[in-house]
Amino acid sequence: MEVPGRFVGIDLGKRIYEKNMVNKKIKEITCKKHEEFERIHLLNGIELRNELYKYMPLERLLNSIEKKELVFVSPKLWADPCELKFYETDYSYFGFSQPELFCMCMTDKKNENQAAAWKMYSNPYCCDCVRISFYVDQLLKNLNFYAESYKKEIYIGKVIYGYSIDEINEIVNKDDEKFKIFFPEQFSIQHYLTLMCLKRKPFAFENEVRIFIIDSDQNIEKKDGKILSVSDFKYSTKLIKEVKLSPLTPFSNNDFRKKFYKQKQSFEFKSIKKELQNRIENINVTYSKLYSDVKKIEKVPKE
Repeated sequence: MEVPGRFVGIDLGKRIYEKNMVNKKIKEITCKKHEEFERIHLLNGIELRNELYKYMPLERLLNSIEKKELVFVSPKLWADPCELKFYETDYSYFGFSQPELFCMCMTDKKNENQAAAWKMYSNPYCCDCVRISFYVDQLLKNLNFYAESYKKEIYIGKVIYGYSIDEINEIVNKDDEKFKIFFPEQFSIQHYLTLMCLKRKPFAFENEVRIFIIDSDQNIEKKDGKILSVSDFKYSTKLIKEVKLSPLTPFSNNDFRKKFYKQKQSFEFKSIKKELQNRIENINVTYSKLYSDVKKIEKVPKE
């Protein structure tokens, strides 16, 4: 028996899923200047939400606040060799020369990927990692001011996880249908940076957003640097909504330290919160409850 509206609902759910899926393949490469900020460019229709999130070591955050800087790194420092495939490729066929490039990797997902992110960046037995929640408008305002002051351009793109390693390898094959998408005759900076946003499917959990900084004048001599510090970067509650501390991984049941877990977490949280609030007045500091918010169920209630 056919249920009215059943398949309509399934199709609608499928369309919503496909729209939000981070693994979708790219069909067209586009670049649009931000409506409010002259030096900010948005790649491939990315829609920025109110917040972006950055995981980093606690020590690096403290140093950044002290030095009033936001650090971008060269792709040369990326660990995954697949991400470097197109970084130093020869594009002379298109008359294109790669600019000096620096990048900061963030995420636009608050909770979906935090378990994996904490494991990648933090020590399980101490709160040595943070997740910073940046207000997007203020972050872009600060970056745009820097770009105007130092003749830079900012490009922001969502990482594309839709391709396997074999598909990425085939992109440079002229007989492959993807070749014309990524290597059109009018190859430009937006195509190059989109290639720099390709990442394999197994990393889709990261939900990564990449912010690139390049020189406005591509004739400027490259300095072969590995780090770019955005200077005069003021950290305040106008910029940062929250700093969340990494969770402590619970001890096993037979570990004698298990009974001290909550005490250790409380001590670390209070001491780090005090240190951060000494540096940024009234900053909101919390800690991840990834493990500590689980409540034991003593008994299943009767109906």
